[in-house]
Amino acid sequence: MMIKVDKYRYPKKRDKSLLNYLSQMGFSLDCIKKIPIVSKPNTYELKCHRNVIRYISLYGGERILGYYLLIDESNKLILIKHSILKTNNGDCVDITPFSDNRAYNIFIEQETEKESYVIGSFDNDMDDTNFEEDFDF
Repeated sequence: MMIKVDKYRYPKKRDKSLLNYLSQMGFSLDCIKKIPIVSKPNTYELKCHRNVIRYISLYGGERILGYYLLIDESNKLILIKHSILKTNNGDCVDITPFSDNRAYNIFIEQETEKESYVIGSFDNDMDDTNFEEDFDF
């Protein structure tokens, strides 16, 4: 499934209902990060897990599993299972290209090795202020 950012928006850190919901689902709120997308050669859209595993086998680094977060038009939280790369120098980057050319994803790390799937929604009563203004990166 392709998710285009122009139909969705990024969540905001001050969305209290979002934070409460993620906390109830067992996520550590300290694990929410804005991850830059730095597409690498020979990486493919919708193949994040493969892209990261292949990159690590060639250049090293660490695979970080989690979800990228979006809010749809009806204020429902969308969590998409995703892999990002922690480089040898400790930077986290998303090496998977996206057809909508987004510059970053809002990512929350999966803290356990166990597969987990999140289903549900929350009511977002916050205004549409830009996400970047709410996080200090």
